[in-house]
Amino acid sequence: MLTIHHRRRGTIARAVAVTAVVATTAIVGPAPSASAGGSCTLGCSETHNHSQYSVTVGRNWSSSPSPTKVLAPGESTPDKQDWDAFRVDGGWCYHVGWRVYGVYVNDKVYDRRGKGQQWIQVHNDESAIIYKQTTVNGASCT
Repeated sequence: MLTIHHRRRGTIARAVAVTAVVATTAIVGPAPSASAGGSCTLGCSETHNHSQYSVTVGRNWSSSPSPTKVLAPGESTPDKQDWDAFRVDGGWCYHVGWRVYGVYVNDKVYDRRGKGQQWIQVHNDESAIIYKQTTVNGASCT
């Protein structure tokens, strides 16, 4: 059985925790929403096309994202919009750089030569930078 002292200490601890959450929300603001397809200020997924060919991007993540948009060479997905995927076309190889909040994470090669297309998810806070595309068998994609 809890004594009055223990119950009061638990109530005080809960009050301190609630106050900390309220104070943090007041200072920092509510967490940004980065829902698929919505607008956002932080936590957006984005794709940059630095390759010599067009890239198809999708707004809402699924096995077949919709709506889609074609990025010309040098184009990026619109600012403050959450674009969740890009498509590696069948028969193509893409060299992609990955960033989180602008910080380099890694490079990855998506080789679909001799295979069908594949949608690649770009998670919230991530940027995919498509550096190169090729269809030449035996050619390096990096």
